[in-house]
Amino acid sequence: MKKTTVALLVLVTLAFASTRPVQGGGSATDVDHERARSEAMEQATDNLRNACPSGRFFAAPQVTTDECHMAGPGSETCIVVITAACESD
Repeated sequence: MKKTTVALLVLVTLAFASTRPVQGGGSATDVDHERARSEAMEQATDNLRNACPSGRFFAAPQVTTDECHMAGPGSETCIVVITAACESD
């Protein structure tokens, strides 16, 4: 029982030791709310992929910021940030 617990603890420690937190952000301004949000999401996704050279994530990426606000007459700016834990090479 003790050996199993120690082995499990070592595996969990190694799993967390080989990950690092990464973020990808994007922003877009458009007259169409959905288009601005979609473009911001695409940029954030691309930047998150670029931040993780291995391309593997320890846990599913989570959208941590998703907000839009008026940028001027008839247009909106949307900002999206996605956070994940990247597996190191």
